[in-house]
Amino acid sequence: MKNRQASAFTLIELLVVIAIIAILAAILFPVFATAREKARQTSCSNNMKQMMTACALYSQDFDEYYVPAYCSSNQGWDRIINQYVAKSNSTTVTYGWESCPDDQVTRTTNLGTRSYSLNSGPTFSATSALRSGPSGYGLSLMFSQVAAPAATLYLVEREQYNNTTAAQSCSNASNPNDQAGATSSGGPNLSAPVHSGGWNYGFCDGHVKWMQPQQTVGTPGVGTCASGNGTFANPCGMWTADPND
Repeated sequence: MKNRQASAFTLIELLVVIAIIAILAAILFPVFATAREKARQTSCSNNMKQMMTACALYSQDFDEYYVPAYCSSNQGWDRIINQYVAKSNSTTVTYGWESCPDDQVTRTTNLGTRSYSLNSGPTFSATSALRSGPSGYGLSLMFSQVAAPAATLYLVEREQYNNTTAAQSCSNASNPNDQAGATSSGGPNLSAPVHSGGWNYGFCDGHVKWMQPQQTVGTPGVGTCASGNGTFANPCGMWTADPND
């Protein structure tokens, strides 16, 4: 009876197996990366929804006025709504709902990370029925003054080096340029917002939606959007309370 020797893989067979594994890895790794980014985007969206709920609770307590976007030194709109979420006015703590998972910008102070700002465009462009917020805060609009709340921005992302918890700096934004900030200071570039080419945006009716910044600024010469506007620096569209631009 002859001895049977165990067969071994040849070099060619090993190379074929390695090649197949490499091809599968090349296919699957981008899919995994996309899935992880989608998860971070969803987490950011959930943060914004939580903040929008807190803003709605504030409005119930203040006669259906929106949270004021502008504030005085060492204060921020997030300090107003903390009482509805975290029950604290600390300026040094980063609560989970204030920080986007994709925000990797290093802050320049010891204050906590805040990844979001309120849209100040409607407040500063309105001409009547404005009311001052709590002591130390600026003007805000009533619900009735925003004719198209589902198409008017309320809360936007702003991953910027000096956007910190409960601080005046970066507490408000009025255009996509504000969102991006100066790239030399560590802010993202407008050509590559943090969530696969876009940002999450919160609207005055409470819903949150991922969009590219160019989708938010309106079209120059259409409706009441002047020919020189509809840009990242001078937006119309969702950045104003005018439903016709």
